[in-house]
Amino acid sequence: MVRLLRNGNTEGMGSKETQTFPVVFERDEDGGYAVMCPSIPGCISQGDTVEQATANIRDAIVLCLEDIRARGGSMPRPTEVTTGFVDIAV
Repeated sequence: MVRLLRNGNTEGMGSKETQTFPVVFERDEDGGYAVMCPSIPGCISQGDTVEQATANIRDAIVLCLEDIRARGGSMPRPTEVTTGFVDIAV
């Protein structure tokens, strides 16, 4: 999980709220990682390492939330993510 710190300061006064958004990493065949935040449709990033992908998705989440806020949209809530496997005959 990525910890996202959102600072709502206004002229030095305000509160800080921390929300934890789930993220999903997928290793790329050519190396590196793709990462997405299922709570925010279209919020994706990548990185050469898990650490870099984590930093990049954190930035992407912040930018997505800022865009949603600027458009007057409702802020997404972190969702629960379950992963699994499906057997397919190939």
